Amino acid sequence: MAVCPYKTLGVDRDAKQSEIKDAYRKLVLKYHPDRYVKATERDKAHAKQKFQNISEAFETIGSRSSRQRHDFSAQRYARGAGGYNSSHYTSGFQRPGGGPYSARPRSNVLLSFISSLGKVSMHEVLVMFGVVSVVLVGTNATDSVFTSLWNRNNQGKLYKDIQSKAAKSRKDTSKEDR
Repeated sequence: MAVCPYKTLGVDRDAKQSEIKDAYRKLVLKYHPDRYVKATERDKAHAKQKFQNISEAFETIGSRSSRQRHDFSAQRYARGAGGYNSSHYTSGFQRPGGGPYSARPRSNVLLSFISSLGKVSMHEVLVMFGVVSVVLVGTNATDSVFTSLWNRNNQGKLYKDIQSKAAKSRKDTSKEDR
């Protein structure tokens, strides 16, 4: 999306979620394609484009988590990381020289991984940490259970000892068969 979602929805950056939802509903009703059935093709195309822009803007700032990600990214770019300052932000993503902002391709995988971490909320990080912890603890517990079962059923013998004994017995039976 090349235009500021706050500007698209006609709300301030410090607007409450309820104000954003109200503005979205109002604009969706105004520019919904079904209202332009009998309009000219130009008006239909304009309404369709506006409707898509409004939908994208609401996707970007409609929920608390997506709004936080957007605002965090906008603040990073406003500090100079993305190539434009805060005065350009109000008119959309603009380079200081003009034109729409486009990110440079990154060749460094580590750098792109680290930059993607800024898009993950703290809640998502904690959930991922919890899942990894459960998997690791579960794997460790399963290993302990199987080890104790093995030791109980095989009088503490190691697996490789049993395998070598089985290999010897196979050799002996093959010699007897000859």
